[in-house]
Amino acid sequence: ALQASEETFSLNKWFMSYMGIFFIIFSFLKLLNVSGFSMTFKKYDLISKIIPGYANSYPFIELALGIIFLTQTQSILIYANVLTLVFMISQTIGIIRSLSKSEQIQCACMGSAVDVPLSSLTVAENIIMIAMATYMIIQFL
Repeated sequence: ALQASEETFSLNKWFMSYMGIFFIIFSFLKLLNVSGFSMTFKKYDLISKIIPGYANSYPFIELALGIIFLTQTQSILIYANVLTLVFMISQTIGIIRSLSKSEQIQCACMGSAVDVPLSSLTVAENIIMIAMATYMIIQFL
């Protein structure tokens, strides 16, 4: 599934591999302390402010997305990309709101074990993920 096994370069497959690895690594960091992650995540994520239990389930959702992207399961990749797009947009809007209010909130992206503040870099990383998911959705259409 990884790009190294392909004879010709495919941006779509590279994006799937990158996002799969990204989601799996970061989900494991969140799974080390789900309740700590959840408390921080709820401070800025729009969906977790609306849906009870979403913040606690997000690390598991992220792990599932990572597996889907790495296995490149064609029948559900479009759904994985749409979910990724929704989740990343929700987080990015929440982060931008928090930054505009000059709130000092820690980023939950690496779980509660790593102390990283929300910043414009966090926004940039999310925008890159949004762009990759959007590109892959367009490729499926």
